[in-house]
Formats: sequence, C-alpha cells, structure tokens
Amino acid sequence: MCADIDGSVGCRGDGMSNTYRLRDYQSELVNKTIEGFSHDRSIMLQLPTGGGKTICFSHIINKTIEHGLKCLIVAHRVELIHQAVDKVEAITNEPVGIIKAGYQPDYSRLIQIASVQSLVKRLQHCPDFDLIVVDEAHHATAKSYRSILNHFPNARILGVTATPCRLDGTGFRDLFSRLIAGVTTRELIEMGSLSRYKYFASEQSMSLVGVKKKGGDYKPSDVEKANPIGGLAGDIVKSYRDYMDGKQAVIFCVSVEYSIAIAAHFRAAGIRAAHLDGDTSSPERADTMERFKSGKIQVLSNCGLFDEGLDIPGLDGVILARPTASLSRFLQMVGRALRVAEGKDNAIAIDLAGNYERHGFPCDRRNWTLDGVEVTKRTKTKLKRNQETGEVEEVEIDLTPTGLRMVEVRAVDLSPEKLGIWFDIVNKLIETQTAEGHRSSWCWAKLLESPTKPPLEAWQYLGQNLGYHPGWAKYKVDEWVLPIAIVAEEAEDDYDDSFDLEDSYEFINDYWSQILDRLNPATRDLFKLFGQLESIDDNRVTIRMKSATMKSLAIGKIPELAKALGEDRNQTMSIELIVN
Repeated sequence: MCADIDGSVGCRGDGMSNTYRLRDYQSELVNKTIEGFSHDRSIMLQLPTGGGKTICFSHIINKTIEHGLKCLIVAHRVELIHQAVDKVEAITNEPVGIIKAGYQPDYSRLIQIASVQSLVKRLQHCPDFDLIVVDEAHHATAKSYRSILNHFPNARILGVTATPCRLDGTGFRDLFSRLIAGVTTRELIEMGSLSRYKYFASEQSMSLVGVKKKGGDYKPSDVEKANPIGGLAGDIVKSYRDYMDGKQAVIFCVSVEYSIAIAAHFRAAGIRAAHLDGDTSSPERADTMERFKSGKIQVLSNCGLFDEGLDIPGLDGVILARPTASLSRFLQMVGRALRVAEGKDNAIAIDLAGNYERHGFPCDRRNWTLDGVEVTKRTKTKLKRNQETGEVEEVEIDLTPTGLRMVEVRAVDLSPEKLGIWFDIVNKLIETQTAEGHRSSWCWAKLLESPTKPPLEAWQYLGQNLGYHPGWAKYKVDEWVLPIAIVAEEAEDDYDDSFDLEDSYEFINDYWSQILDRLNPATRDLFKLFGQLESIDDNRVTIRMKSATMKSLAIGKIPELAKALGEDRNQTMSIELIVN
C-alpha cells in the first residue's frame, strides 16, 4: 500500500471549495504523513483543535483512493461522522458509505465512515480496508477500537487528534509507531487560522474539598457535593452577562443534572438556553443544534457531549463550569471557541473551575510524544505559601463560588524586550540562588522585597524558570505588600538590586501608625491591638485581624478607616478584613 500512496498530495475534486484546500502547514503535514507510511504501518497525527485535522486526513484519503484502495474512518460521535462525511465527499468527489444504526450500508463504496459502536457489531460484513483513519485517536486504546484495528491486520492506521494524551496515563506506543506533530496553537493564532482569545477566571474557583478522582478525572458526584448548584448557576449567568451578553456560548458542566439546572437558570434570566447530553434523542439533538447554529439559542449547556466534535466557527466562547484533571479535556473544551469567523475579534473563555492553573494556557507550547505530553517535573506544586516554612504547598481551599469576581488572565510573551529591567533582575536572582545554593523559594522571597511592584510578567518568568505551576504567578503578584510602593515612589529611579529593605519596613510601620492616629480612640485601639496592615495595592487594602470576633467588631469601623486612608491617598479606598 505504501508504494501506492506516496508522493505529494493532489486533489480529485476540481470543484472543491477553497475552504477545503490545503494551507501550507496542512500540505506539509499531509506530505509528511504519506511519506511516513513508506516506513511505518501506524502513524498518529497531531494538530490543534481548529487546525483542520479532518481536511488533512480527507486529502490523505483522496490520495489513497486514486489507486483504488479502500478507506475506513472510525468516529465515536454522530457530529464527527456528519462533519467528516461533508468534508470527505467535497474533497474526494466520492460518495461515502455510512456504517451506523439508522443508515443503509453500502459496502461497495471506496470510502466508509463508521461509528465505533455499530462497526464492532458488523465487522464480518466489512471488506478489507487498506487505510483506517481513527478520528479523535486519543480514545484508540479502548477495547472497542482495539477489536476493530485487530480485525484488519494488513491495513495502514492513521490516528488523528489534537491531544495525544489519556486520562489514565496510558501511552500509544502499542498502537502507533510514529507521532507527527503539526503547528502549535500559538502559531495558528499568529497566522490567523485560529481566533485570538481572552481568558477570564474566577478568583474563587469551584471547590475541590473532599473531591476524589475516578478514571483519572474528578468524580462528578463529589464535585456536585462540594459546589451547590444554586450559587454556581448564579455565578455562571452573571459571568455570561458580564463578558458575553447576547453572544453564543457553550457551557461544560460536571453532570447532566447540573447542566439541566444551569440551562433553566439562564431561561429564568431571559436568556435563550438549552441543554443536551449523550442520552438526548437524535431528533431533539439535531433540532437543538440547528437552532443553536442559526442563533435561535444563545447558550447551549451540556455534559460530556461537546468536549470534541463541535464545529461552529461563529461560536463566541465557552464557559468551563467543571474542573478537570485532564489536559486533553481542557484543551478540547477551550478549543471549541477558537475557530475564526467573520466579525469575531476574540474568543472568550470563562473558567470558573481554575482549570488554567492546572494546565496552563491553550496556547502554551507543549512537546507531544507517544507517551503523552512532556512536562517539566516540579518539586513544588502548591499555590499557597506556608507562612512558617516559606514553602509553596498543595492545599485544598473551600471556595464554593459566592460573590463572583472575575479577572482576565493572559498568556504573555516572556521576552527581554517585554520584561525590560525585570528580565535582568529575575536572571540575577536565579544566578545568585544557584551560585549560593539557596532553595528556589529564596528567589521569590527576594522578589517580594522589591521596592517597586514586580509586574505579573516578572512572576511568570520567574515561575517558568523555577518550574512552578502556571497559576503560581497569579498568586504571588498579589503578595507584594504595597506600603513598599509608597517608598518606591520616592526611589523609583534609584533601584537597589540588593533588595535590602529594613529601612522600608520601618517606614511601613510608621505609616500604619500615622493612619491609626487619625482615628477615634476606640477604633485606633481595635486595629492597633488586634489588626495588622497586610497589603495596600492601589486602592485596595487588606487588614489581617487576630480572630473572627475581632473581625466582626472591625466591620463597623471600616468607613472611618477608609476615610482616613482615602484622605491620605487622595482616592476612594476599598478595605478587606481577613482572619489568621
């Protein structure tokens, strides 16, 4: 077979739409794959969601059938089957046979597409195939797929996926002998093949307290218990109104029950919404999808249905209302919104579950292998600092969403040109830490002592060099204590790279005492004896109280303290009280 399909790619369908013609990166990928079959029987092809995997394998099939060879495409969802049929027929100009319940099979056609569930029951009726394409091939280690591939021992195998990794950590070396990776998500965005995006995350992510894992991902029933639907649904509706109001969104939910309830909350708020799941009947599913694509439905809530296979270029964004431990699932969910469309400036991703902190950003560079994705092993995986030891620890925080506050988080260009002086400062810290044998925590402890506030990019660059979690920087940037910034206003041009701030801390204590002296005696004594200025960041002040009782007493004193701070800083101040 390999001798029959090698060579560069051609096109049988002369009337084929330009939409389905190969772009340069796709042509290169297709040719690499065809050439690879001269050496290997089985190949896995990786290309990010929206990069055109179906177009690529359709052109490979087109080249194959020119020699009268038979091809089979295996998919696990009806949406994948319908999308593949349309593109394959347009590119090859050949009718496709469908092996699926409800369709009359025609095994004489050169190209067949089959659902996994139907094909395993009809293997004895199938002809021998020369090429088998497995769509969403990260599922290929499942028993049903293996039985299909074992039935055709002489066929070439092409697995296509955006994410060659599995939840259980199982690799693909027993199924594929070579991995061919395409361009990255970032490259596709830069060349205009995928949409730029804005990523918003809740400061109070869905709770994982008491949540166990099952099959490599978080157990849905545990996630439900930890996150009552009432508050969660309200947060989802609010985040949609704040960032995507009137636009088309797909919501990914932790369970069918939650998806139904969330869709109901949207409808109660006057937003056209619907729910779908794997048990929805085919006619209802098709009708709902048609109404969603036409804009009659604004919000489509689902559970376990559209992680893969949803191809709606006009989709404005996604809402992640479920935590996932799966990098593959995370990338597939966010990738649904990255397809380009006319009038679409940016895709929107709203993350209520802290998924980006676990997996990084969609456009992060990843080194895919047949064993999954290569990651830098981290000795510290925590996002919270232990106040006694200074270590970054992994902790469970009970943060059932209430009073939703979203912040935009971005993947940034961590280059010398972007970081400026901070690039040099971070490099110097790392060099000193390495030379003197300090622990990695020494670096960020020193950066916290900077007399001017280090930008988020500086923390991201430091975390990247220390091998910390991608979400670590978001937490560290807020730990810098702003009273230092008061000193920095006077010394901004006289930066002391020794980070010796004993004089500055003395100034901070003096400043806090001066503010307290402006308060009435009762208020002054309360904060002086039982409170400590934790941080000031622009117009936001955090004060740590010694007990919940003292905090309750201090709540009524906030207006007086805010007035004193506001008069001193000439702006309206917001005060937060926290407890040890």
